[in-house]
Amino acid sequence: MGERNTLLFGGYAQFPEGTAIRSLTQFFGVGFEVDPETWIIKDVSSTFFTTLSKRFLASIFVGRNISEGGLAEGIKEFQERYFCKGKMTIIAAIYEAEKSYCQRTVKMSPPGCENGTVKMSPPKMDFRLNIHRKWREFC
Repeated sequence: MGERNTLLFGGYAQFPEGTAIRSLTQFFGVGFEVDPETWIIKDVSSTFFTTLSKRFLASIFVGRNISEGGLAEGIKEFQERYFCKGKMTIIAAIYEAEKSYCQRTVKMSPPGCENGTVKMSPPKMDFRLNIHRKWREFC
């Protein structure tokens, strides 16, 4: 954790207005520490309030290869295993981190990115435009 040769990619997403969590915090943040030689996710940090939730999220992503669709695979697993409120906001933050990875590393030409955009996103990711509507459906 925190090795000098690793990179950190992060993303944030805002919780919808009118939700209970919004009264505690407006944003959810996530960070992925990545080895730039192998593109393996070494560690994950998040703004979850509980240690259990932080460990749960890290267990899904640590060891995955960010350049070979590791975030998309992790999001799929997260969707299948996480049954708490705020799911779509957390996923949006993960996608922001993936965009950060692609934008920062486009000069390094990492696999999985083309012209600074994410290539390996799972299907049905229209939630970015409809996150508020889907959040309400999920609640």
